[in-house]
Amino acid sequence: MRRRSRTVWKSRMTAAILIALGATACSTVTTASHGRVLLVGTFHGVRGGFSSIQAAVDAASKGDWILVAPGDYHEAADASSSPATSSYGGGTTAATYSTGDFGGVLIDTPDITLRGMNRSSVIVDGTKSTAPTPCDSAPEYQSLGAIGPGGKAEGRNGIVIWKADGVSVENLTVCNFLAGDGESGNEVWWNGGDGSGQIGLTGYSGSYLTATSTYFGGEATAAQYGIFSSNASGPGTWNDLYASNFNDSGMYVGACQQVCGIVIDHAWMEYNALGYSGTNSGGSIVVENSQFDNNEDGFDTNTQIDADGPAPGNGRCPGKAISPITHTRSCWVFMHNDVRDNNNINTPRSGSAAAGPTGTGMTVSGARNDHGMD
Repeated sequence: MRRRSRTVWKSRMTAAILIALGATACSTVTTASHGRVLLVGTFHGVRGGFSSIQAAVDAASKGDWILVAPGDYHEAADASSSPATSSYGGGTTAATYSTGDFGGVLIDTPDITLRGMNRSSVIVDGTKSTAPTPCDSAPEYQSLGAIGPGGKAEGRNGIVIWKADGVSVENLTVCNFLAGDGESGNEVWWNGGDGSGQIGLTGYSGSYLTATSTYFGGEATAAQYGIFSSNASGPGTWNDLYASNFNDSGMYVGACQQVCGIVIDHAWMEYNALGYSGTNSGGSIVVENSQFDNNEDGFDTNTQIDADGPAPGNGRCPGKAISPITHTRSCWVFMHNDVRDNNNINTPRSGSAAAGPTGTGMTVSGARNDHGMD
């Protein structure tokens, strides 16, 4: 059984990181060959130029890297960005909640890299800043976000990449961003314009990411998605992911107009309603070397006519291409994966995800041109 997703957290660039930090003990940024490096937090007594991730994101330009020292970061960009007058954080906010373009961290600058220095101890934390421990499970420390026009809490998202091409998020944990009346409850979300019916984001990557929620107070506020892309096309890569305790799915690829263009490698999804969900997704999608266990339904690629169109899901290669893996016109490939013990009736589960048949390893509903391999 492969458990790499939980245990491999050290950055492969440790030496480069130490050099960068040592060279910029009092600097806001340092210069790298492909852009600047903006330093967040304090590492071994060396203080970076930014105390919050959002401050560094706001200062970043195309090609920059944001390097985050270990710490529990209670980011709250969503406290000051919504269209309704809000009681959250005492401020007035300006995001369009219906499309989910708000988050604790909001990235709308293309071609930047957000990287933590330690996967297990760089934490983007959705709980209140008064919480005594990271990802605290106590009800009194959960933050449900702004109060919207209808008088209900809108919920929160963790890291949202909003219509920004080529953004990479790496080597960190996101937890306890809970759902509400808005499009919320998503830990890391590449969002090209949810509900628009168009591709608004091209090219993205995520690696060495952990997404979870330690709190469950009912389906109305349960965290929904761990690692999430919508209205985005490739080239995309997700490597070494872990996600658990989501009432829809641990990871999701959908609304990509059947040109998804993503490779998912070494993911581990457990204790979710669905380990993986892909609504009306298609084109080139490769899922390999991954594990799906202890979910209600392990892996669910599906067709729906009421969400994330156009239907159906279709793995036909774009244009007249031939897959180098299948040597056919099918570019949707599921291979070298471990799918087992997906009979958990105690996961959070809500909406259409709750209809996933308990005890099913893999559900393929209404999809075309999908290809499974050993």
